Formats: sequence, structure tokens, C-alpha cells
Amino acid sequence: MTVICTGSQVDKLHVTAAASASEIDLIAAALKRQSSLLEEVLDLAIRALDTLQAGRLDATESLLLLREQLMNEFARAEADVAAKMAHVEENLTVAAEGLAELNDLNVQIITLANYIVAVDERANEVEEELAGPVTSSMP
Repeated sequence: MTVICTGSQVDKLHVTAAASASEIDLIAAALKRQSSLLEEVLDLAIRALDTLQAGRLDATESLLLLREQLMNEFARAEADVAAKMAHVEENLTVAAEGLAELNDLNVQIITLANYIVAVDERANEVEEELAGPVTSSMP
């Protein structure tokens, strides 16, 4: 079976492919920003753990507030990525290379998130150790 495309149909396919490539680039830039934000959050998590272990609770609290701001920015970036991805997923002309790049960036983000969770779990353990055993004053 032969498919015949008119010149305007071919031009439309090229425009669609170019739009998809620029959308992929925008999404990749947003994912890179998310990754950068998570790198900052990981740094703050490690610093907060250090200050918690040193008993510097005021410094720990300040670091947690900075971290909250970064996570709010991350959430806004995530919403932006989700909106753009919905459009890209509907487009069948997206190149596999572009999708592979997005996948690699997502894997990097997941890896950073896992590191943050591990540091947070350790911080929870330290917090429990600092709190000491809970004793009941009731008979």
C-alpha cells in the first residue's frame, strides 16, 4: 500500500516534529531544573543531619525551612512538566532519542529522591536517639 502525502501534509509533519523537539527540550530543561533542586535539597538534608547530630536544633530548623522552599519550587516545576508531558504523550512524532533523554533525567531525579529519603530516615533515627527512651510516669 502506498501513502501519498501532499506538500502541505509533509510540511505539517515537519512542523509537528519540530514542535515536538522543542517541547522535549523544554521538558528536559524543566527536569534538569528539578534535578538541580533535588541536589540542593540533598545537600540541605545532609547538612541538617549534621547539625541535628551536633545538637544545633536552631540551625537544623533553618535548613529545613530552606528545604521546604526548594521543595515548593520543585512541586511547581513538577506540575509544569506534567502539563507539558500530557501534550507530548499525545504526539506520535516524538523522537525516541528525546524520550530516552527524558527517561534518563527521570532516573536521575528518582536516584536523588532515594538518597534524600535515606538521609531523612537517618535523621529520624538520630532524632529518636536524642529524644531518649519514653518513660511513663503512671503506675
